[in-house]
Amino acid sequence: MPPRFSICIPVRNERLWLERTVDSVLAQTDGDFELVLGDNASDDGTAEVIARFDDPRIVRHHFDELVPVNENFNRTVDLCRSDWIVPMSADDVMRPGCIAALRSAIDAYAADAPSMVCGSVTRVDLEGRPDDLGIGDEGTAGTIRYRPIGPGLHDASSWLKANAAPGLSPWMIGSIAFRRDLIEATGYFRPDMELCADLEVVLRMSAYGPVVWIDEPLLDYTVRGDSATSTFVVRDLERNRPTTMGERAWLAALTLHEDRRPVGDDEVAAIHDAIARQLLQRALWHRTNPAGKGRGASLRDFYRAARYSPHTLTSPGRVAVLLGTILAPKWVIEKSRRIGHRKGVTFA
Repeated sequence: MPPRFSICIPVRNERLWLERTVDSVLAQTDGDFELVLGDNASDDGTAEVIARFDDPRIVRHHFDELVPVNENFNRTVDLCRSDWIVPMSADDVMRPGCIAALRSAIDAYAADAPSMVCGSVTRVDLEGRPDDLGIGDEGTAGTIRYRPIGPGLHDASSWLKANAAPGLSPWMIGSIAFRRDLIEATGYFRPDMELCADLEVVLRMSAYGPVVWIDEPLLDYTVRGDSATSTFVVRDLERNRPTTMGERAWLAALTLHEDRRPVGDDEVAAIHDAIARQLLQRALWHRTNPAGKGRGASLRDFYRAARYSPHTLTSPGRVAVLLGTILAPKWVIEKSRRIGHRKGVTFA
């Protein structure tokens, strides 16, 4: 019989972080799992780190062909045998009771046939210290609020609106167990969604069954300046496409939900507001990130945000940010951004 859970870690050149990640998985209080490691043609000694572990629950596979990160997620998931899949990044740390909490929630709501079970995360820096800003700013005094998600069972509408609410995402891949049959049938992680492939699959799965939310931290999510997230953000700015990665994920999910059920006007409004906030965030990046395209691209994103959700730009604070982002010198914007983050202010 296969174990209850398959924890899968796609890895590419994560020699410095992988050992602590694997250790956190092997230290779970509930040991009914397999750990599947999919090495994406690493050339930094990651293979040697993987070889050091001696545990019968570990399944190792080295892929000779280098593929993009989301494709490596998919081929690693495809190696799993269990009914519940827990994909995880190679630099994060599971809390000891993560798998036990996921099992308890699955058993408690078995009659409802949930599509997935999710728990919250704590953002930490490279030293394991709390970093709720997600950017690693030094001297952080305040924390950005997380999106509030009520514990227990959520239907599709509730789940979409909870994830569209303002605030920092309270979940990450690694704190979620997906039903294997559904994630296989619906196409795994979509490579075309790039950075927001995790958002798209979490929204997509809720169209096929309710979601159980565990209101406790199950994972320490590591914030790194050299992560795949940073790579995706820079690439998006360089290409200067009108749409954002998050926008494409939300619109894909909205289309799917509309095909499967009636979607309320309140859901559409919440999604449009979330897209507008993402456009405002990118407008700021166009002025502050070296890969940004300056005032012209920033103005375009503000205009498109207003088209999605006019009220998003009407508050005095947002108007001030709009004018500052367009008119102020880059160093002023950067200093203001750091001050805002210390006070817990963000577009998220």
